[in-house]
Amino acid sequence: MDASESPFRFRHPDADPGRREGSRATRGFVFIGCPFHDQMLRTYARQIGKYSAGPNYIFVGPDKLTRNETKFLKEMNMIVVKAPLAQLVAKLG
Repeated sequence: MDASESPFRFRHPDADPGRREGSRATRGFVFIGCPFHDQMLRTYARQIGKYSAGPNYIFVGPDKLTRNETKFLKEMNMIVVKAPLAQLVAKLG
């Protein structure tokens, strides 16, 4: 018996590439409390945004965003929701 045929092999439903690509093509993404002050974080978010249909949202605290963060959010056409994060998460739950 091949390892891929094992009855004990767990395969998560999202592991199917076709299903994963289909869900990204019809949905946006929500970033909750993610800082984009670092280039690596912005690069990662660009990859997520590139493959999701949007709209993409970012929930951030009332703190002032940096100049690079503001520029990045405009570039990615993200919808910014500013409020205390605890309040935003409570409304989601």
